[in-house]
Amino acid sequence: MLRYAASLFFTSVALIATTTGVFARPIVQVVLTGVLVERTPTHTEHLTPLAHHVLRHDDHVRYVIRATNVGDTPALRLTPVAPIPSLMRFISASANAAAPPSYSLDNGRSWSSHLPASLGRVTRVRWRCATPLPARATRTFSYEVVVR
Repeated sequence: MLRYAASLFFTSVALIATTTGVFARPIVQVVLTGVLVERTPTHTEHLTPLAHHVLRHDDHVRYVIRATNVGDTPALRLTPVAPIPSLMRFISASANAAAPPSYSLDNGRSWSSHLPASLGRVTRVRWRCATPLPARATRTFSYEVVVR
């Protein structure tokens, strides 16, 4: 099974390599990282990679989505979507004019640009980029949750 999957992957790569000269296209790599956020009484933040911490009730976690276009052409309609695990409660999302967040209370069936009054009901957050992601450029999106 693994051997078949590997040969299928390499066949696809070979096909892409033969057509990229004619049809250049964006290739967007997406990386998700998470850090534990600890705030001191003086509002200083201490960030600890999640790999070094066992999460507990009331821990705050900041997830960062980094989308990098490693292709040769701009990526149109970049729309990162982040699910909120059921054992976590949504707190906030990064926002800017070029990629405002929208929120779903029903696992992505419907979306609203207005932050709901009950943050604990948010099941997904997404950002719709108004402008293309240029070739060899990176955009970063973040959101924060708390462990229930």
